[in-house]
Amino acid sequence: MPRLYFHFHDGIDMMLDEGGNDIPVEQIVARALVEARAIIADEVLRGRIDLRPRIDVQDGDGTVVHRLCFVDAVKIIRSD
Repeated sequence: MPRLYFHFHDGIDMMLDEGGNDIPVEQIVARALVEARAIIADEVLRGRIDLRPRIDVQDGDGTVVHRLCFVDAVKIIRSD
C-alpha cells in the first residue's frame, strides 16, 4: 500500500498531513470524502459551512493523485 498524504487547503492556508496514511489506492476517493465531510460536519456544529476548501491527496513523490473540493462532497437541498 502506498503512503498517501491528505493536505487541506482553505484558499489562504494549507494544513499538511505530515504523517500520511497507508491505504489502498482504491480507497483514496472514499477516504477523502470522509475527511471532507467530517470537517464540514464540525463546521455545522459551529453554525456555518464553508464549501471553498479542498483536500489534495498526494503520493510520496508529491504528485496529486486526487483532489476533492468541499463543494463536491455534499449535496445542498434547499426549500424555496
